[in-house]
Amino acid sequence: MARRRTLATEVYAEGVTLHAGVPVRMRLAPAAAGMGIRFRRTDIAGSAPIIALWSNVVDGRLGTVLGQAGGPSVGVVEHLLSALAGAEIDDCDIDLDGPEPPILDGDALSFLALIDRAGTREATVSRESIHVRKEIEVTAGASLARLRPSPTASFHFEIDFPSSVIGRQSFDFDFSAANFRRDIAPARTFGFLHEAQQLRANGYGRGADLRNTLVIDGARLMNPEL
Repeated sequence: MARRRTLATEVYAEGVTLHAGVPVRMRLAPAAAGMGIRFRRTDIAGSAPIIALWSNVVDGRLGTVLGQAGGPSVGVVEHLLSALAGAEIDDCDIDLDGPEPPILDGDALSFLALIDRAGTREATVSRESIHVRKEIEVTAGASLARLRPSPTASFHFEIDFPSSVIGRQSFDFDFSAANFRRDIAPARTFGFLHEAQQLRANGYGRGADLRNTLVIDGARLMNPEL
């Protein structure tokens, strides 16, 4: 049975946050086996750790926000958590002196590079896992997610946008650390320029560079690496 993993040593990164647009310093550090992924807001005195659990998601409209009712929160954690999962890290302490991790290069690969720099080590404790025993489906508007029993971690994704820039696309992925590094980690979130302008008007996306756009089929699309 696989054992739990954490970082071998601590590592630091600095940058600007995506939505708040403020500078932030982040520390990733080893954690004891069984502690899970924990965020701590060092800019808030007496801040309790925020554990990366689905039950601690307090908002998901413009990114995943983790927090506790009436307490501190940390937002836009998707790429960092993706990198930790892709590197098969079970336990990690994350200190932030701001409301979000730094955006870095806008992908999980930037965080994976930090994990590579820190190195990883195994604990003596076995990793617990969830096994899907029956099919389950969740819908929200036109979106659908379905889980099925499988002997391996495999994924199938479909998106369908009215714009000809994106259109309908599908992607199949069998998880491994190597496949994640090659096929998933370099991916960036895409969006249209008018959406980014709306975000800015509402006080979000202050750390994004709206000059980083590409014109395709008459539409201006953020992120030319799409």
